[in-house]
Amino acid sequence: MYTLDQGLVDLINAQRAEAEKYSKQPGCFMGMMPKASDLTYWESRVPTGTLAEYKRIELEESVYYAVADAYSKGFARSMRLDVWTDEELEAELEAACKVIRLESNMLQPGVDHQIQQGFASFGSNYVSEREQEVLELLLRGYGADTSAEKLSISLETVRRHRKSIYKKLDVNSQADLFALFINAIPYVAKAKGEDPLKAYMS
Repeated sequence: MYTLDQGLVDLINAQRAEAEKYSKQPGCFMGMMPKASDLTYWESRVPTGTLAEYKRIELEESVYYAVADAYSKGFARSMRLDVWTDEELEAELEAACKVIRLESNMLQPGVDHQIQQGFASFGSNYVSEREQEVLELLLRGYGADTSAEKLSISLETVRRHRKSIYKKLDVNSQADLFALFINAIPYVAKAKGEDPLKAYMS
């Protein structure tokens, strides 16, 4: 028989109480979770009924939507989030949120131009010309399949280039790479068309 952990029941009840209180304010509305007694819903949503599984599902969904917002839905769909560790998911979420905050400032004069310059020149002092092309597509949110098609190279070649890029830039994950790119963006103007990463690292 399907049951919910008491911890998950408590979380559901707390969220429902918060939503009900908030929604009573004029002009305010907050979505409410289904009742803890709605076991048909919760069995499809959290098969094991545990708080740990619910938190994991929430984390994966948060990463998916943040990545889709920051880069593209196609890129988000290409990610195998189910095999990532919680630490990797949290790092990716943080990196995607940084990109979203950066994009929210694009209305400021010159910011969009800086980002476009950054895409084109980031890492050029550290990787080969072909690797830099792969790197730019990676930063723009293109998956390995699309990158291979755009560059007219094999999927395995794209993967090999990505591995080499990670090694040369001393990063261990895509989240690390995006974080490094974001940190280098303020140095685009100083780099004057050259690699902003070199200016950031110096």
